[in-house]
This record gives sequence, structure tokens and C-alpha cells, in this order.
Amino acid sequence: MRMTTAQRRSSPSSEAATRARLIAATQALLAIGGADSLTSRSIATAAAANLGAITYYFGSKEQLVTEAMVAGARDLLAPVIAILRSDEEPTMKLLEAVAVLHGLLRDHRQDLAGYIQAIAASSSKASIADALQTLHREMAQLLADEIERQRSVAQLPQWVSPPAMAQLILAVVHGTLIAAVVDPTGTDETAIGSQFVQLLLGARTR
Repeated sequence: MRMTTAQRRSSPSSEAATRARLIAATQALLAIGGADSLTSRSIATAAAANLGAITYYFGSKEQLVTEAMVAGARDLLAPVIAILRSDEEPTMKLLEAVAVLHGLLRDHRQDLAGYIQAIAASSSKASIADALQTLHREMAQLLADEIERQRSVAQLPQWVSPPAMAQLILAVVHGTLIAAVVDPTGTDETAIGSQFVQLLLGARTR
């Protein structure tokens, strides 16, 4: 693609700002109308960017949507990842991470549909599948490492498998996420999180 004069003169900081605006605009539009409602023009208008900026910075609208979906998921999970990487007392770190994760689902319901769409789209789009798989594996590994630490000091029983328990936690979170999208008024993320924390506490005593 031929670069415009303005694009050639743009600085790295302005390019980063334009990319960020395009991603933010895409995330906002995804939350309002879903992926099917997105057009390159609507994204560019919302981002106050030139229409050609989408192709220039991302290669295609589809790649921009992919990056916006995955960036949204990563931003949503950032507080949980920070807890799992912290030096907090290890016996309570995992419980706090689970509680925070369910709280995020409650507080960011408007963003959940976009994440569900990203998961659905991953079955037919390798770029989305690869990005989500990377994020999922990062979360699973952080959880498994924390579970292994607790098991090694007898805070969790030996029958607990760190990889399997990590996947179970993520499965419960995804199940809660889907329930919140399908039945937003009938799904209590706080209660679900509390119940799961109690199950983990129960496992610690056995």
C-alpha cells in the first residue's frame, strides 16, 4: 500500500496513538453492535482516523477486529494476572484471584459479548484462535504454578492436579461468562465466585 505524506511524516508516538484509537474504537463498536455491525468506515470515523489507516496499521479490518478482541480480553484479565504474579501471601493469592475474576465479570458485562464473539470466531479464524490460545495458556500456567506452590506446602491435598485444577477454574469462569451473556438478570457472578472459593477452601482442608 502506498503511504500518504501524512503517514510518512508520522512519528512513532503518533502511530502508536492512532493504533490505540483504532483498537479502542473497535472495542467500543463491538460492545454496541457486535462484529457483524462493524465496517471500516464506522471504525475510522469513531477513531477520528483516515480510512486507509486500518489497512496501513493492521493490514485488514479483520486483523484489527482480532487484535481489538484479544486486547479487550487481556485488559479484562490484567488485574488477575497481576495478583498471580505478585508477592502476596501464597495461600490466599489463588482465592483472591478467583474472587477478582468473578468480580470483573460482574463489572464488565458490557464487554462480555465481544469476548464470546472472539471465542466463536476462533473456530474459523486461525489468527484469533492463536491469540486466544496464547492468553488462555498464560492464565492456565499462572494458575497451575500457584496451585503447585500451595500443594507443595500442604495447603492443598496431593490429589489436586495443578494443570487440571487450573483448567477447571478457567472452565468455571467461561461458564459464568456465557451465563452472564445468555441470562444477565438471572446470573449472579458474585454468588458463583463465592461458592467456588468455598469449594477451594474445602479442598484445602482435606
